Amino acid sequence: MALKIHTVATSISNVAVSGVRMRDLTEIPWNLAASNVPIFFPRPNNFITDISIERDSMGTPAQAAKTFFYTLNYVYIYKAVGATRGYSFFQDMVKQVADIWDAIVLNDDMSGPIDINPGSIANFEPIPSPEGEEYWGAHLDFDVKEFIN
Repeated sequence: MALKIHTVATSISNVAVSGVRMRDLTEIPWNLAASNVPIFFPRPNNFITDISIERDSMGTPAQAAKTFFYTLNYVYIYKAVGATRGYSFFQDMVKQVADIWDAIVLNDDMSGPIDINPGSIANFEPIPSPEGEEYWGAHLDFDVKEFIN
């Protein structure tokens, strides 16, 4: 059994979304700046959640077909809170999230037998950065199914 979680994460980071910096597991930002956003990256805390496995056939553990389910959790940061007066940016922020979902779900370059779908989106809200600044953004989840053996 060879899970491809890191391959899925790399495939997600390789999709092109206009105006958004897509980041891989090795590119999670330690600090943010106005020049680094919008950005989309793996959520460092709770990146992989909701793990389960189903056996799909008879056989030894190494030979039986299985389906492995899990959720990958990401952070989307749009812009610093207070960078714009009012909510004139909100429509563009929502559009970028829709573009991210489309780019990932319609990605034919996933390696191996993988099925990925949008999970949930937390509220669009201020998200604190490691240095204490707040940025408008959201947490996005993707439900993944890996078919093994």
